[in-house]
Amino acid sequence: MIVITSNKTPEEHIRLIIKEIEKEGLQAHISKGADRTVIGLIGSVNPKLAEHLRQMKGVENVVKISKSYKLASRDFHPEDTVIDIKGTRIGGGNLVVMGGPCAVESPEQIDEIARLVKAAGGQVLRGGAFKPRTGLTASRGLASRA
Repeated sequence: MIVITSNKTPEEHIRLIIKEIEKEGLQAHISKGADRTVIGLIGSVNPKLAEHLRQMKGVENVVKISKSYKLASRDFHPEDTVIDIKGTRIGGGNLVVMGGPCAVESPEQIDEIARLVKAAGGQVLRGGAFKPRTGLTASRGLASRA
């Protein structure tokens, strides 16, 4: 469940809302945006609490979210997520080129691939975890003996 307030709602009212949430043994996760503040309720919510919160000062709406990915949901976090990796911003409309191997197998291999990725205009080097051979390899979706 999320509680939506205006960005003009005084901090005092937001603190009171959070206090009511925590009084019920729930956690409150706050996301402040340009237009509104969203307070996510983490835990099992009693329907009576939703009605109580709806009536509190500063609350614009209370929305039940039944999705299992609440913290990543646009309902809970309407702004784009932007991750900064040493000055390279990923997300929020930024185009980032990443490249790298499916599995990093040696320092020499990753160094060579890093040079190739950079030469091709890549900004981020990525690499999968090395998985030593176990006797089976995947080929065209079919398992076969190595």
